[in-house]
Amino acid sequence: MKNLGLFLYCFIPVALAMALGAYFNNEAISGWYQLLEKPILTPPDYVFPIAWNIIYLMIIITFFIAFKTLTAPEDILTTKKYFFGQLALHVLWTFCFFAHGMAAVGLLIIIALDTMVALNIIWFWNKKRICAWMLIPYYCWLLLATWLNIGYVYLHGYIINI
Repeated sequence: MKNLGLFLYCFIPVALAMALGAYFNNEAISGWYQLLEKPILTPPDYVFPIAWNIIYLMIIITFFIAFKTLTAPEDILTTKKYFFGQLALHVLWTFCFFAHGMAAVGLLIIIALDTMVALNIIWFWNKKRICAWMLIPYYCWLLLATWLNIGYVYLHGYIINI
C-alpha cells in the first residue's frame, strides 16, 4: 500500500501537468500554430504526444525510484524541489508559449527548465544513477524544444500574433 501511495504522489502531479499543458496548447495546436512557419528540425505534429507521453511516464518512474530509494531527509527535499520545479516550469512554458504566444518569455522559461533538468541529472548521477539516465531523454527532448523556441523567436519575433 505504501508503494501505491508513493506512485500516486508521483503520478498525480505529472497527470495534472499533462492536463494543464494539453489545456493550454489545445487551441493553439489546432489553430494559429498550424499557420506558422516552422523552424528547421520541427517534427511532425503526431510525434509530440507520443514523445511527451513516453517522457512523462519516464518522469513518473524516475521520481518514484528516487523517492523510494533515497532516505536522507535532505535528499528527499532536493528531489521534491526538482520534481515539482520541473513540472511547474513546464506548465508555465506551455502557458506562455501556446496560450499567449509569448515566444521570448517562453524561451527564458525553457532555458530555466533546461538548466533545472541538467542540474537534476548531475545531482541524480551522484545519488541514484539510474534516475539520471532516465532523465536524459527528457533533457534531449527539451533541448530540441529550446531549439524550436529559438526558431520561433527568430522567425516570428518576441510575441507571436495569435
